[in-house]
Amino acid sequence: ADALLLLTDVKAVFRDFGRAQASAIDRISAIEAMRLTLPDGSMRPKVEAAVDFIRAGGGFTAIGRLEDALEVLQGQTGTRIIADDEPVT
Repeated sequence: ADALLLLTDVKAVFRDFGRAQASAIDRISAIEAMRLTLPDGSMRPKVEAAVDFIRAGGGFTAIGRLEDALEVLQGQTGTRIIADDEPVT
């Protein structure tokens, strides 16, 4: 597959989810994504699947809201998980 979209009811993966300082993540490397503290029953399985896809040689992978699917695919919203050796810029 060229791309993997993980579509949910949340607009992105959040750093510090559920806290006042929570912030959406636009792009994150696979290794940094695996270091995030995420609940097992929510975003954790989605992040793990995205990381597995990238590390297996997959192309584009992102997590975002179902109703934003086209924008997620275009990289305009959601969280893009990138290869460890790709610049996060």
